[in-house]
Amino acid sequence: MLMRHTLFISSIFFMLFLLSCSTDLDLFADYKETPVVYGLLDADADTNFVIIKRAFLAEDEPMQYINIPDSTNYPGRLDVRVVEYCNGKKSREIILDTITKYNKESGLFPYPKQTVYYTAEPLHRNTASHEYSYQLRAVVKGDTIKATTKMVGGSGFEIWSRTANFSIYPDNTYPKKVFFYPAQNGAIYQVSASFTFREQRGEGNDSVPRTMYWELGTLHYEDLYLNSNGLYYINYLAGTFYKNLRDFLGADTIPIGVTRLLGDWPVTFYICTGGWEMEEYMLFNGLTGDHAQSHPEYSPIEGGIGLFSSRCYRTQKARLAGTTVPELINLNWGFKYSGGE
Repeated sequence: MLMRHTLFISSIFFMLFLLSCSTDLDLFADYKETPVVYGLLDADADTNFVIIKRAFLAEDEPMQYINIPDSTNYPGRLDVRVVEYCNGKKSREIILDTITKYNKESGLFPYPKQTVYYTAEPLHRNTASHEYSYQLRAVVKGDTIKATTKMVGGSGFEIWSRTANFSIYPDNTYPKKVFFYPAQNGAIYQVSASFTFREQRGEGNDSVPRTMYWELGTLHYEDLYLNSNGLYYINYLAGTFYKNLRDFLGADTIPIGVTRLLGDWPVTFYICTGGWEMEEYMLFNGLTGDHAQSHPEYSPIEGGIGLFSSRCYRTQKARLAGTTVPELINLNWGFKYSGGE
């Protein structure tokens, strides 16, 4: 009788993006160890990390194996390095070291102990005359695993918008826009925002900052709008902001003795863009964020599975525009304009 197995990939990444495959796969062949690689390079980060684990087979109760180091880790330290290319020519080679994090919180990676490969050497941003790419090379049991990504971003990538308009009147259904310049090699964009105010409870007490975060959307480059000035933009609705704010404040939407102070720049826009490998990984493999995974339909890892790509972040503070400030004050949720940061 044939035994049903499912391939369980113990390391499903990320950050910003939880990328995985949701298609079931029956494995009837003899066992073969599968290297699993996940890494996102960021030229602005002080340290870049890569996870290299191994997939394993389990007939039942697979989660009991997830946090057993011998089931997911390769023994010893692998030869892992990142090779940098500038305009197609090799410029340097970076050997990655290992570090083990203890007391890691529960999540999509094994815990409470997690070993990763890392480098603190600065990576390069793209410039007008220099384009950088990076190739990952890892030797696993005599075989070399490879993956290459072009660096995302560059000096031209920035958020253009300096205002946030949550005016309900005269038309709550009319979308507002966040404008930004596209990132070099950027294929997928995640846009979010935060709203910060200072809250004071009772006379004479110190005020404390409170911040609400919400997502504006994650879009592939071809789904973004482009205006005549070469700016991308994504739409947002005032109604969504007020709904999120009501939920954030909870029972305190009718405050007693509570004052909420609005500064001049209370909104921050965030944009994270990922490379083509990430865009294709999400397009072909879906997004579930589960420990138990089958072999992905697409993977840029030569000799293994997983994802190796690059990303880039930008942030920009924004003033409240339109009639947003008086509308917030008139809600009687305790808001008051104070100015300053």
